[in-house]
Amino acid sequence: MLVLTLLSHGCPRQAIVAALGFDERTVRRWEQRAGAHTERVHAHLVEEQPRDLGQVRADEIRVKAQKKQVLGMALAIQV
Repeated sequence: MLVLTLLSHGCPRQAIVAALGFDERTVRRWEQRAGAHTERVHAHLVEEQPRDLGQVRADEIRVKAQKKQVLGMALAIQV
């Protein structure tokens, strides 16, 4: 749980390996397994159970990196 918490908050995998002593392949495997599980939960809760959302508000944050526009984050909220 600690490793996944650190990864979800943007901690680099190499920093986790150096600080906690895990093998990088192990950390990568945990990250991939957690991502696959999250995709299955999302598919079950969101995609397989259509809902009438009524009104939805959407926002996005864009950042510039060396004259290129990159989507940083998108968010949609049911009102």
